[in-house]
Amino acid sequence: MVDVAHTDAALAAKVSEVSARRCAACHAAPEISRLDWIDLRAPRKTRFLAAPLAKDAGGAGKCGAAVYRDSTDPDYRALLEVVTAAANEAWRRPRRDLEVVKAEEGIGTVAEAR
Repeated sequence: MVDVAHTDAALAAKVSEVSARRCAACHAAPEISRLDWIDLRAPRKTRFLAAPLAKDAGGAGKCGAAVYRDSTDPDYRALLEVVTAAANEAWRRPRRDLEVVKAEEGIGTVAEAR
C-alpha cells in the first residue's frame, strides 16, 4: 500500500525545491508551489507547470521570460513525473469528492481522464 502522506510530502518537497530554485527571482515559492493547483485530469495543465512553460512549447507562457523553454527541461520533466504520479494515485485512491467524479465519468487513471 502507498503511504499517501509520504507521497504528498515528497511531492510538496520537490515542487518547493524546484520553485525556490527556478522561480524565486519573481515569486515566493509558497505562492506558486500549491498542490491544489494540480490538474488531476491533465497534469501538463497544472498551473506551476503550464504557466512558466514557453507558449511555443505548449505552455501558457505567463512568465516574462520562459522558465522552461520546452518540455525537455530536466526540472519540468521531474515535476511532470511527480505530478503525474500523484494524479494517478489520486485516481487509484480517491477522496470522497473525487470518488463521485470517478464513478460518474468512469475514470481510473490520468490517461483515462483525457
